[in-house]
Amino acid sequence: MFPDCSSVEIATEFTRSKIPLRLRESQLCRQDSAIVSGNTTGGSRVGALRFLLALAVVVSHTGTNPFYSGVGPVIAVQGFFVISGFLIARVWDQKYSKQAGSIRLFYENRVARIFLTYWAILALIVISALLVLAVSGHWPGFVPRDLYVSWQMITLHLVANVSLIGSSVLLWLGASPDGVLYLTDSFGSSPLAVWRLLLIAPAWSLELELWFYVIAPFVLRLRLQWIVGIALATFSARFAWYQLGTSADPWSYRFFPFELGTFLLGAVAYRISAARRFDRRIGLALYVLLIGGLGLYFPAYLSDHRFAFLAMFAAVLPAIFDLTKDWKFDQFLADMSFPLYLVHWPTMFVAALIPAPFKSWPGMLGVVASIALAAILVVLVERPIERWRHANLKARSTDDKAKPALVPYSA
Repeated sequence: MFPDCSSVEIATEFTRSKIPLRLRESQLCRQDSAIVSGNTTGGSRVGALRFLLALAVVVSHTGTNPFYSGVGPVIAVQGFFVISGFLIARVWDQKYSKQAGSIRLFYENRVARIFLTYWAILALIVISALLVLAVSGHWPGFVPRDLYVSWQMITLHLVANVSLIGSSVLLWLGASPDGVLYLTDSFGSSPLAVWRLLLIAPAWSLELELWFYVIAPFVLRLRLQWIVGIALATFSARFAWYQLGTSADPWSYRFFPFELGTFLLGAVAYRISAARRFDRRIGLALYVLLIGGLGLYFPAYLSDHRFAFLAMFAAVLPAIFDLTKDWKFDQFLADMSFPLYLVHWPTMFVAALIPAPFKSWPGMLGVVASIALAAILVVLVERPIERWRHANLKARSTDDKAKPALVPYSA
C-alpha cells in the first residue's frame, strides 16, 4: 500500500516545504494502508512484526504449544495499535492530505479495508459452524447458543457481529441469568459471559481501530507538538487512573481514550522520522533484535514494563519499515496478519474436536491450522478484495483529478 518508488522521498520533502504536490494517478492506487487492522500495497509493511504479534495472540488462545515466546496478548494488541498509528499517519500524510475530499475518501477506504475482509471471513465462519453442526450434531464452541436468553442478548449478538458496533463494549458488560445487561469493569464475574456473543472474539479490537480512523484525519492534521501533547495527556490519564487500583482488564488495553495514546506513539514516530533515511546496518540490527524478541524469547522485564517497550517499539519502527519496505515475503506476512488474527478463534475450537497429534502440545494443531488457513485466505479472499478495492480507489481518484489539493500540515 505504500509507494515503492523514489518519488516518496520527493513527495515528503515537497510536503514539508509546503510546495503543492499531486501524486501521479498510478501512484495513488498504491498508497493505502491499514493494520491488523490496516494494510498496504506496493512495498512491505513491517510484515514479520505484524505476523509475530498476530501469532502471539493465537498462541495465547490455543493452549500449550512450542511457539510461545513470552509475548502476551496485551503487548501484542498494543503493538498492533502502535503499528496502525504509524501506518495511518504515513498514508494520511503521503496521500489523503493532498487530495480534495480527503476525509471522505479516507473513511471509505478504511471501512472497505476492514469490513470487506471481515465480512468474508465471518461468512466462512458461519458456513463452517453449520457444517460442524451437520456432521457432529452440535454447534462448535465459538457459537454462543447458551447466551440467546433474551432479545437484548440476541440483538447485541447480531449488531456486534455484523457491524462491529459495540464489539469492544461487550467486554464492559455483564448479564444476569435471564439476559438483563448491565455495565461492569469485571466481565469475568458476570453470570453470563457477554463477550462470547462475538463469533470472532478478538474482533473487539477492530472497533478501537475504527474509532482511531474516525478521529485520525483531524488529529493527524495537527502540528507535531499538539499530537505529542495529546499522547502525553492520554498516558497521564491512564497512569493516574491506574494509581486508583484499576489497571486490570479491561482497563489494561480495551479502553479507547487510554489506547489513543498507544496509536499516537506510532504517529509521532512517523512524523519525527518522515523524509529521513536510515543506515541499513542499524536497521538490520534492530530488525534481528526485535524479531528475535517477538519470535523466540521476550524477556519478562519487558512484559513487566510494557509501556517502555511500546515506546522503544515505536522508535525503531521507521528504521525497520525503511529496511523491509521492498521485501516481498515480508509483504505476504503482512497480508497474513489480519486473517490470522481473525480466523484462529473458530479454528482452535474446530481443532479441539480432533485428537491432538502431539500430546505434550495440545495447542499446536490449532496454531498450524490457523496459519495455513490464513495463507489460503490471503490468496483466495484478501488479495482479490484488495484488487477490487484499489480499482475502485483508482476510479474515485480519477473522478477527483481536477479538484484542488488541500494544503498539507506544517510541522
